[in-house]
Amino acid sequence: MIAPAGQGDQADVAFRQHAPGAIGLETMLSAGAPADLIVVDADMPWVLDPAELKSKCKNTPFDEARMTGRVVRTIVAGRTVYEYV
Repeated sequence: MIAPAGQGDQADVAFRQHAPGAIGLETMLSAGAPADLIVVDADMPWVLDPAELKSKCKNTPFDEARMTGRVVRTIVAGRTVYEYV
């Protein structure tokens, strides 16, 4: 979930940090442990371009919508599998 600019709070951050534990996932990063995570720039403004969607279907109600907050990196098992450049 990407919170609108200025609307994130400590309770929301705490929920996101601890929610994986509620379904039995490990919540701490440690040396040698699998690391699946995302890096988000919560302040980055951007406009959704349907041509950049990875889905075969390019229909979206968010066509040309202005957004705040973007995933800039996805790491799976310690390897970067997506990076926004």
